[in-house]
Order: sequence, then C-alpha cells, then structure tokens
Amino acid sequence: MGEKGKRAGMFDHPWEQHWESLRLYLTRHSQGMYRTYQELIRLLFEFVINREEELCGRKGFQTDCMKVIGDGDEMGKLIFFVPRDRTFCDYIYTYIEYCADSDDALKRIQKMSGGSSWEEKVPDEKQVEEYRKLFSLLLKRCQPLEGLCSSWEKEGRQKMDQELAKAWENHSWELKAYLKSHPQGDYGSYDKLVRLTFDYIINRRVKTHNGEIQEKLAKEYEKFQTERMTVLGGDDYKGIMFYILATERAAYQEKLSGFCSTFVEYGSCYGCDMLKAIQGYDDWEALLPDKQQLEDYMMICLELLQHFRLFIFDKKMI
Repeated sequence: MGEKGKRAGMFDHPWEQHWESLRLYLTRHSQGMYRTYQELIRLLFEFVINREEELCGRKGFQTDCMKVIGDGDEMGKLIFFVPRDRTFCDYIYTYIEYCADSDDALKRIQKMSGGSSWEEKVPDEKQVEEYRKLFSLLLKRCQPLEGLCSSWEKEGRQKMDQELAKAWENHSWELKAYLKSHPQGDYGSYDKLVRLTFDYIINRRVKTHNGEIQEKLAKEYEKFQTERMTVLGGDDYKGIMFYILATERAAYQEKLSGFCSTFVEYGSCYGCDMLKAIQGYDDWEALLPDKQQLEDYMMICLELLQHFRLFIFDKKMI
C-alpha cells in the first residue's frame, strides 16, 4: 500500500501507544468536560489521530472546523467530518449511532456514575473501559473522504456508473431545457447546480438487475434529499467543496448506506473558477445563458455527476 493509502483514518498500528495519555485525561477531568459525542471526537483527534499524524510528519486535522451531520432527530447517525486545513481538500470522517433514550452508548456510560451529578464526577475504572471501547469504535470507523472511491466494491461501482449514465442519457435534455429557459441567477451557484443535478439526473436514475437496466425510477425513499444538503468547505480563496446528501431512510440503514457525496473545485477569480468564468463581468443574474454558457453549465453538472460517490465502507470496517 502506498503512502496515500496509509493516510490517517486507515490505521494499521495499535493505538494503545496513544491511549494512555487519553486515559489520564479522562481520569483527571469530570465527565461534564466531554459530555457529547462531538467533544469525544475532539479528544480522539487531539490525543490519537493528530499525534499519529505528527509522528508521520504530516499536518494534523482541525477539530475547530469540524462539521456534524445528523443531529436533531430522536435517533439515527451522527457523522463527523474534520478537515486537515482550511482549503478543505482533505477530510477524515467517522460516525456513531445515537438515540435519545438510555439505549444510547454514551448515555449508558454516564449513567454508570449513579444519580444526576455524573457531570461533576470523574469516571471509575469500568466507565474508563467503556469510554475506551467507544473511542476504539470511532477510530476504526475513520475514513478519508478523499478515498471514498477506493472503498467501493467493484461490482457496486460499475452498477451505479451504469445507472447514472443512463439517467444522464434520458434526462440531461430536461436539465438543459431548464437552464436555457431560466435566468442565470436561478442557478448561478455551485449549491444550486448540485441540487439541479440531483433533482434532474441522480434522483431519476433507473435501477439495474442482473446487469440489465430496468426502466424503473428510484423510489421516493431512495432519492437524495437536496433540501437537507450539507456543504463542506468553501471558506477559503480556493479549494474543494464537498456536498453530502442522504436519502430519507439513511439515518436508520446499516452503516452509512444511503449517504453520498460529490465535490467541485472552486476559486476566487475568473481565471481559476469555472463558474465565475462562465458568468463574466456583466449583469449575468438577469440574463439567459448564451449557447456557450449553456454548454459550460452542463459541463459542470456532468462533472458533479462523475464525482458522485456512495458512502460504502470496506467489509473489514465496523
């Protein structure tokens, strides 16, 4: 495996060399200091992942820029995305199942303290061991966002490529007709173009069976929800913006099936950003696209389609 395959998030070394310092932190601080999954993720990066990155001569990941997907429901999954730097080109993500009642893993550990004052208490030995198991699980689930395609199973990747190619063949003319008949202000951002690509193409993909394409649209609960799209990055003068979307039932499915991503490279000027180059300097928002602009908008949508990835974990992952 090359250097890229050994990036953080795909650890092949025992993490006990870092566990002792994390264990000492837990036993010297009250549990109120790390009462949420997000705070546990910060500790995991501070005491384990970033220290391993330093040993390998790489820059650590910035937990102050962490993005969380999934919070707010009674139960489901929390997915944590942590970037290496502010260009947001390199992420690690991990996830945990959660629920609002006592079946939640973190709440079970906290209740082991007894009473309602667990926030003021340091964990006992049994609780520390349960925290260790939870940290170990989160670490094993860590994956690099840039390496999603490497975790696909070959057959599944070919199947989705075929479905998307057929969807583009069947429906790209409708997307083009929309772009042609609407002023550019209606779709003049990458966010809006992502939504259109999903609404017109990806969510209208056909299904395949035994290698044969079936003329059957994806069911409603299989469609990705563009109204709940999450954007990672975009705050620097150039870099990559990742778009994370989920189906209606994604929070309740096994592992991270039902989640997907696509991405686009962006810049701050007309020479390094394709969208700015298309729009030019005129009052473009009120104008319909000309022939060349229309083709360039379609090219962006096609690239978003080509960058589409399903979150499918390697079978060795938990």
